Parts: sequence; structure tokens; C-alpha cells
Amino acid sequence: MNLNDMIRPYKDKLLVESVVKSGALGLLVGTIPAAVLAGIFALLGDTSIVPKIVALAVFAITATVVGIVLFKKRYNQGMKDIARRMDKAGLNARVTTMLEFQNDKSYVAKMQREDTKKCLTNLDIETVKVRFPLPTILATIAMILVIALLLTVVAEARAQQLENTPTQEEQEILDQIDQTYEEIIEEIEEALQKEEISQEQADDLKETLDEWKDKMENASSPEEQEKINDEYKEKFDEIKENEQQKQEDMADLLEKEENMKELGEALKKDDMDEVNNALEDLKNKLENATDEERQEMAGEMAEELDKVIEEFEKQNPDDKDSPLKDALENFKENLEQIKTNPEDKEQLDKTFDDAKEDIFDAMDKIDKVEEIVDKAQEELDKVSDKIVGEDQNTADDMYEDMKDKIENSDQSEEDKKEDLDKIEDSQEKVDNILKDETMTDEEKKDAINEEWKDMENQFKDEYEAEKDALDKITDNIQKDEQLKEDLGEISDALNKEFNDDKKDPSDDPIADALDKMEDQIKNPSDLNQDGKVDEQDKQQAAEDLKNDLQNAIKDTPDSDMKDAIQDMIENLEGAIEDSKENGEMSDEQISDAFDQFESDLKDAINDAKQDKETSDEFHEGREEMVGKDQVAVEDMLDKVQDSVDKSQVSQDTWEKIEDVLDKLDKDVHDKLENNATKEEINSTINDAKQEISDLVQKDKNQSSENFEDFENSDTMSGLEDVKDKIENGDYEGAKEDLDKWEESMKDRYENLEGDALEEELGNISSELKDFASQLPDGSLKDQVNDMANKFQGASDQAKPEPDNENADQGAKDEAAKNEADSALGDFKDWMEGQIDKSESLDQTQGEIDDAMSDAQDQIAGNQPQSPNDQQNSQNNQNNQNNQNNQNNQNSQQPSDQESQNPSGDQNTEQENPSGGESESEENKPSDDQQSGGGGSGDSEIKDNPFVPGFENMTLEELIQSGVFSEEFDKMFDKPLTEAEKAAIEYYYASLLGKYN
Repeated sequence: MNLNDMIRPYKDKLLVESVVKSGALGLLVGTIPAAVLAGIFALLGDTSIVPKIVALAVFAITATVVGIVLFKKRYNQGMKDIARRMDKAGLNARVTTMLEFQNDKSYVAKMQREDTKKCLTNLDIETVKVRFPLPTILATIAMILVIALLLTVVAEARAQQLENTPTQEEQEILDQIDQTYEEIIEEIEEALQKEEISQEQADDLKETLDEWKDKMENASSPEEQEKINDEYKEKFDEIKENEQQKQEDMADLLEKEENMKELGEALKKDDMDEVNNALEDLKNKLENATDEERQEMAGEMAEELDKVIEEFEKQNPDDKDSPLKDALENFKENLEQIKTNPEDKEQLDKTFDDAKEDIFDAMDKIDKVEEIVDKAQEELDKVSDKIVGEDQNTADDMYEDMKDKIENSDQSEEDKKEDLDKIEDSQEKVDNILKDETMTDEEKKDAINEEWKDMENQFKDEYEAEKDALDKITDNIQKDEQLKEDLGEISDALNKEFNDDKKDPSDDPIADALDKMEDQIKNPSDLNQDGKVDEQDKQQAAEDLKNDLQNAIKDTPDSDMKDAIQDMIENLEGAIEDSKENGEMSDEQISDAFDQFESDLKDAINDAKQDKETSDEFHEGREEMVGKDQVAVEDMLDKVQDSVDKSQVSQDTWEKIEDVLDKLDKDVHDKLENNATKEEINSTINDAKQEISDLVQKDKNQSSENFEDFENSDTMSGLEDVKDKIENGDYEGAKEDLDKWEESMKDRYENLEGDALEEELGNISSELKDFASQLPDGSLKDQVNDMANKFQGASDQAKPEPDNENADQGAKDEAAKNEADSALGDFKDWMEGQIDKSESLDQTQGEIDDAMSDAQDQIAGNQPQSPNDQQNSQNNQNNQNNQNNQNNQNSQQPSDQESQNPSGDQNTEQENPSGGESESEENKPSDDQQSGGGGSGDSEIKDNPFVPGFENMTLEELIQSGVFSEEFDKMFDKPLTEAEKAAIEYYYASLLGKYN
């Protein structure tokens, strides 16, 4: 038997020990990361199966890897290790020695091997003990139990704890609740300490507040918190109303008593001066009475107060500490003392002094409770902001306010429903935006801003449509003398009703005007011989009114007001037809028509006013949502874009302006976000304004370029000043020159015939071609060439036919002249198009400047000022004003630069825009007047040359009357443009600002 065969049984036995040791230690090491993971999952409160699977996988993988490594590197025993273990069983190193000398051939080595084999044969294998790592096994079992504990009991306990721990958002809400509670409690305690409220009032407020706090903290969700918050806003409102109701109840009871009636009325008005007067009257009655009368009167007053207090207690059984009741009880007791001792004057004075003090104090306590309630509701609103978000709260509040205003407005029910539907649709869109979890807060604000901008413009457009219709109707009436006479009053009434938001409720101009019109139909001036109304006259009066109304709405844009007038026209037509059939016009039918007409007109006006108010609400909401500065910039860009879109700028210019606006939008918003100064923002807008102005001016110049070359052509003589007049804004003058030129051209051939006509038309054609050859390529050259060709065709048409004696030369001449007239007309139309384009571009420039200036003004009012901003801003504004003034002077300057004023005097640079002399030092308003104070209180301008007969009207009345529009046309030898009229009206408005 060789050595390996002898050792193998012992090797197999000790292998189990190696495996057990490696595995046990591997398991122990594997529990360490598993325990760490179990602890993490326990802290997270995750009680699902996922952490158990993860921990088990980590444990198994780690234990297996570590066990294998330990077995191979540490616990796998070699032959020497086994030999040493066998020797320890009593073999005295025999196996080790045999192993060392197993290849030795010496006699001694052979004898040693034989001896060892004999001993091994007699050795019991059980004497070689296997040692297992019991501590390691126990530690592993303990760690596994820890892991199981962490993954079950501890994780569940932590999950329960986390469930009861508020999130950051929930904690912020709870913090806001605590802060709100503390602030209101502090307000109540301070008021109680100062005796500004009674103990009972303080207890009511505290009890309500404690209930609110308890319910809010125990609510299961933000939705429930919001519901509770809204509920307690109403409860606080009830406290305020209850306090007011107590005072009203007491006032009602006092009013029923003979002596206390005046005091009751004063309390109902909640007017301390009235209360003081009522008490003074009672005191005077007692003072002026005899002792017996005083005794009797004091007794009556005391009895009345006792009755009032008793009734009050019955109505308010829970009210144990009403300040007003206590005040009246003290008053009653003092009156009883007067009854006991009526001659005591000091007691009389004390009674009423105490009564005033007590009643005033009670009224102050009621007011203080209302003040605390208002404060509480403001604080509860802050809690709502935390719960649903400030944007949500802002949006909801605005929509609810608008719906309330619309429901309580004077609109017709149909218009109310239409507006409310729009509001609710918009609210639904905003709610969806706020609930969209994919959007950031800034994206939500921008989206709401866009939605509100759309709604603002929608209601604004509806208002503007009604206003445009009214303006057109008024304009039609003012232009026609007969309409002005027949419908002037209704026109004035509509304007007054439309524009006057603060009129006397008893004043009803529309009803008054319509009553007069109705009376004119029912009672025409002509009577039959028997004194009765002539039915034909009534028919004629109705027919005249129908025709007047038709003319009034001629070319009027669609609107509710136009529909109202159209319905009235149809009703009049029906009444006229019925009267023709029946031989008599029904007064009742006419009355019904006018009643309906009045209702429709008022509905149209009220609807327009509400549209404007709703538009303003959306505008204010946008300002609150994203800031006034951003809204100012957006509105400016929209107005500029709209003006450019409507203008006649070329496509190339339009695209360049678009680029300027895009850059301006980005630059201004960047500056706003970085809190730039007003000077920097204004400078950015001014740069863009100048850039756009240059682009528009360049486009305008292109419309009139080369026009100055007209002076190089005899044929075009008379049009030399067209370009100058266009540049100076004298568009009517430019068109008048066109008319004169056209007439002068016609004069050259109008009275010619035959050969003479042919020759002259040919000469004109040659002159035009020569002139065209001097012009650069462009639209003007093309137009002149086209006109030259048409004149040549007209010349050919006028050429006599000598071989044809039957030819009608007169007809040929007429056809040639018509052809020449057509050529002139086509060129004139093209020229007028260039003039209209220049006028449109001027108007566009003005609108752009106004929009940008408005934005600058608003931003200037909202942005912080650096120390030098104010002066720099003023300098910029002055420079801009100077430029605008120069532009206005250029636009109003007559073509000969020597236009005269209405009186024939020469206008000079020293004359002011109103046509009078410039303000000297003595004529200028004082500093007080310029600053708005201490000036002429009635805002009158005496001896005004522009409005003779209206000298004593105030500026405001003059501006609102529209009389300027009539008088301005008389000021110059040419009609004024709307822009010129607006400039002069602006001057009067600026005066109004100085004097008011």
C-alpha cells in the first residue's frame, strides 16, 4: 500500500472541514453588504418584495465568490497539512517524516516507512478530529436574522413613519398655516389688550381660528385643505356679517321707539357724526325741559332702552357680551339716575358724554372685528396660494370676479350668456395648463399669458367694433345737414351714453332723444281742418325717419348697434305698410318699436362697455401674472407688428422690420430679467425705434424718388413740388397738384381737331419718351413710358384718312381724346397710389412711435431708477419730443411755406399750434398751474380764435364736444388730415393737463 492510499481516507475527512469553513466564512461575509442594503431599504420604508430579492441576490453572490476564494486560497489542505493532523493523533511525526523521505532508498528510511505503515494500520480514523467554525456559523445566522428584521419589521415601521411625515410641499403648507394662525392670534390678542374688541368678540374669533387650524392640520389631502380653507373664509365672513347684523338689529329696535328713532337711524347709517347729532338732540330735549318734564322724559327714554335691550337679547340669546348692548345698558342706568335726580345738571352731562363714548367704542369694536376678519381672509388666501399655487389662485380669482361682474352687469341675458361661455371656456383652458405636469412654471405662465392676451384682444375687438360703428354713424349724421337736424340728438345721446361712465343715474339721454323722435311721428305739426292728426303726415314722418336711419348706417361696420337700427328700420317699414292697409298708423305699434329700439341700443352700449371692462380685466390679470413690464413690451410689439402688417411697406422692408422686432423683443426681455436701469431699456427701444423709422422713411423715399426730375420736363411741369409735399405730409396738396396737372395736360389737346390734334398728341408722346429716357430704371420710368405709348396710340387714332371721304373725323378725334384721357387717368391713379402709400407709411411711423413711447412710459414707471436715470430719461424724452415737433411742423407746412392763418396774418415760428401768439412769460401758466394745482379751476380758454361762440366752455367740454373737428377745417386753406386734427386736439389736452 503506497502513501497516498494510506492518507486518502484522512484527506477526504478533512476536506469536509475545509468546505464547511470556507462556506461558513463566505456566508458571514455575504451578510455584510446584504445587511447594508437591508438597512437602506428599511430607512426608505420600502416593504415590497423588490428589496428582499435584491438583498438575497447580493448575499448569495457575495457568499459564493468569497467561499470559493477562501477554499482555494486558505482552507484547501495539502499533503503536509494532512500529515501534520494525522501525527497529532499520536503518531509522533511519523507521517510527516515518511512524507519527507518517501523517495529516500536508504535502509533507515525504509524501516521508518514500514513502521509508519504499521502504525497507520492500527490507527483509528476517528482519532483525527474535524474542527467546525461554530462562532462563524452562529454569527452568520445572527446576521441573517438582522437582515430579515430590517427587511420586515423595521421597514414597515419606517414606512408608517414616512407615511405620517409631510412632504416638503406639505410642510410648507403646514408652516404657512402656523404662520397664519400666529399672526391672526397676535392681532386678536393685541386688539383685546387695547380693548379694541370685547372678550366675547375675541373668543369667537379665536374659536373659529382654532377650529380652522385643527382641521387644516388633520386634513388628509391638499384638496381637503383647500375645501376647509374656503369654508372658513365664509365662516369669518359670517362673523363680520353677524357683528354688522347686531348693529342693524339694535338700530331697527331703536327706530321703533319714539325718542330713540333718530339714534336708530344714525346707527343704521353707521355714521358717528349722525350718532353724535342724535345724542345731542336727546340731550337738548332734556336740558330744555323743566325738572318734572326731564324726570318724565328720562324715564320714558330709560323704559324704551330697557325694551330695546330685552328684545335684542331675545333675538340674540347667545350674545352675552355685546359692546353695543352694554353701551345702551349704561345709557339706560344713567337715564334712570336723571329720573331719580332730574335737577342734577352734572349727571345729565355725564350721561350723554358716557353714552357717546360707549356707543362710539362699541361701533369701533365692530369695525375692528371687521378689520381682523379682513386680515384673516387675506392670510387664508396666502394659505390657498400655498395649497393650489399662486398662479392657480390668481387665475381662479380673476375668472370668478369677471363672472360676477358679467352676471351683475346691464347686458342683455343673451349677451351675458355669450360672454360667460367665453369666460368658462378660457378658464377650462387655463385649468388644463396649470394641471399639465410636463410644463415648467415659466412655461405655464407664458401659456396663460398668451391665452389671456387672446381673450383681451377678443373682447377689445368687440368693443372697438361697436365704437367704430358709433363713430361712423355719428360721422354720417354730422356730414349731412338734414340728418344732423333730424338725428343730432340721438347721435349725441349715444355718444354720451357710450363714453360717460359717471353720469347721473337719473339722466337718460337715449330715452329723452327717442321720446322726441317718437312724438314727432305720433304728433306731426300739420293737422286736419278738424284738428286731428293727418295720417299721411304720420306716414311721411315715419318714412323720413326710416330714410334718415338708413343713411346713418350707410357703410357702417357690422355691430349690435347697426343691428338695432336695422331692426328699427324694419319695424318702421312694417308700421308704414300696416297704416297704408288700415288707413291709420297705430301709436301702440310705434311705441313698441321705439321701446324695442331703446332696449336694443342700450344693450349694445352696455355690452360694449362690459367688453371693454372684461378686456381690461384680462390685461390686468396678465400684468399680475407675468409683470407689467413684460406686458408693456408684448403690447408694444403687437401694436408695432399690427401697424406694419396693415401698412404698405415693401416686402423687403417688412422683413427687415421683423428682424428688428425680434431682436428688440429678446434684448428688452434680457434687460428686464437682469434688472437693467430705465436708461438702458429706453436706449434699447429708442435704437429700435430709430432703426424702424429709417427703414420706413427709406421705403417712403423710394415711393417718391425721381419726382424732382419732373422740373426737367415741360410735359410734367406742375408736378415739381409733389415730392416736397409728400415729404412734408401735405398729401392733399400733392393730389391737388395732380388734378391741376391733369387739367393742364387736357387743355393742350382738348380743343384741337384732325391734324392739329394728331400733332399735339404726338408731341406729348415724344416729350414723355424723352423724359423717360432721362429716368433710371424703375416703376416711374415704366409708367411714363406706358403713358407715352398710349399718347402715341391716341395720335395714330386721330390721324385723318385723306383717301376716305366718308371717314368720321369727329368720332376719330373723340376716340383719340378718350385714349389720351385714359392715359392721363392711369398715370394719375398710379401717382395717387404712391401718395397714399407715403401717407400710410407716415401713419405707420406715428403708430409705431406711439406704441414704443407708451411702452417706455410704462416700463419707466415700473423699473428702479439709478441716480442719473431721471435726468437722462428726461433728456431722451425732450430729444424725442423735439424730433416729433419738427416732424409735425414738416407735416403741416404748406407747399409754399407761407400758408396764412384764418385771419389772414402770416404764420411765423413764434406762433403756437392753436394759431395764437406764443406764450410770453406773462401768458404762461404759473408753476402751480403747470403742476396741476392752483390753476384755473374751470379750465376755460377765453377768446379762443378756433372756436368762436364757445369761448366759455371748459377745455374738457370742448374736447369731448367734437366741435374742434368742425372748426379745424376752417383754420387753413386746405382740409386737415386726421393726424393733424389729432395733433391739435392733443395740444388742447395738454393744456387741460396744465390747468387742471
